[in-house]
Amino acid sequence: MYNEKGKQTYQRQLDLLEDKEPYAVGLAREIIDNESYNGWVNRETCVVALHLSSDEELYRQTLDRIDDTETVGEAAMTIERWVKEKHSILHHEPPNRITNPWLNLLADAGSLWRVDWQQIAAHFID
Repeated sequence: MYNEKGKQTYQRQLDLLEDKEPYAVGLAREIIDNESYNGWVNRETCVVALHLSSDEELYRQTLDRIDDTETVGEAAMTIERWVKEKHSILHHEPPNRITNPWLNLLADAGSLWRVDWQQIAAHFID
């Protein structure tokens, strides 16, 4: 889940846009206030976990990456680093070089800032 400081920063940014884009700001506030999605802490966490779990290639890669981790926290940091690194790399790749599982995951998740990496790691460890 996003931390309180991040949420406050985002809310201040929304405050500045409220007069210009009231509808969009309203939707954004609804999203950040929604704390539950299909049993997950939020939609972004659900989407990332779903893709990492349901695509065989991503599932195996996730398990390989966390195989040597000793705690949920360590596994969470490993998964977060890996997904964010892939996200950063894909912004510089031509669209025809991006593999579908990653393209789908990143397109469906949208932003990664609200992903609860601890919850995802716990899901894979259990």
